[in-house]
Amino acid sequence: SDVYKRQVKELPSQYKRVFELSRYKNLTYAEISEEMGISINTVKLYQKKALAQLRLVLKEYLSTSLD
Repeated sequence: SDVYKRQVKELPSQYKRVFELSRYKNLTYAEISEEMGISINTVKLYQKKALAQLRLVLKEYLSTSLD
């Protein structure tokens, strides 16, 4: 949806890059780590934070759009 795509674009740049490499290019955490030059734990952290941010915003959007 447009809201989802807009929210992905608004993620902090590092979170967005990890999210896009994981979700759209199907790279593993190890592959993302190597490509970005960051540790696997950092990749996991960025992915977790990106997903949490998307869930929060989309949850708010869904709750207001259903009212």
